[in-house]
Amino acid sequence: MSYKKLFYFDIETAPYHSSLEEFKNKDEHGYNLFMRKLERKSENFADWKGDPNLVYLNKTPLMPEYGRIVCVSMAFFKNGEMLLKSIYGRDESKLIFDVYNIFTKISGTGKGLSGYYIKGFDIPWLNRKMMEYGLKIPNILKTFNIKPWEMNIYDLAEIWKNKGTLENISFDEMLYKLNVKSPKSDISGKDVGKVYWVENDLERIKRYCEADVIASVKAMEKLDINVF
Repeated sequence: MSYKKLFYFDIETAPYHSSLEEFKNKDEHGYNLFMRKLERKSENFADWKGDPNLVYLNKTPLMPEYGRIVCVSMAFFKNGEMLLKSIYGRDESKLIFDVYNIFTKISGTGKGLSGYYIKGFDIPWLNRKMMEYGLKIPNILKTFNIKPWEMNIYDLAEIWKNKGTLENISFDEMLYKLNVKSPKSDISGKDVGKVYWVENDLERIKRYCEADVIASVKAMEKLDINVF
């Protein structure tokens, strides 16, 4: 399979609410659940200590139960040309439904999925959000209750690590060794929440998300001869 036959994607996430106070006012039950988690975690982990609002803003973009997807960017090839598509906005339910329709359509095409650490982050986020909104997980996104050889996912993080016991490295570190330009020249993942809630700049988030996807394509192109 050529790298041009893969379907690449990346997601960007933010806290579901703009602050812990807003969370409490709009969803008291969810707020109480988060505060109990914070209390448990702060007993053992230094990064869960300190100002609860800052902890909320820093941690919830990593947690589908308390965060939101604000952008999904995708790249694929048609007639040899790379095409980009992004779905982004403030209505998460609509975003997820639109993404669901796309992944459902490509489930029967034989395409494989690719991106960096998508098995550990992007796919679990999409799956949990689809379950939250009552959608059946498309076959191409399933990572459970299926045989390993039925999973058509080419995760760049796994390919680069190449099994073994080597230390996990970042997306930027892999790109550095492959001589691919980093997409993080403007913002990085940790900045998305601020850009979303404070700057209200969804277009900037979309550009960053698309840059991530393009970098994944270029990295897989470099690895093509070794992977396929």
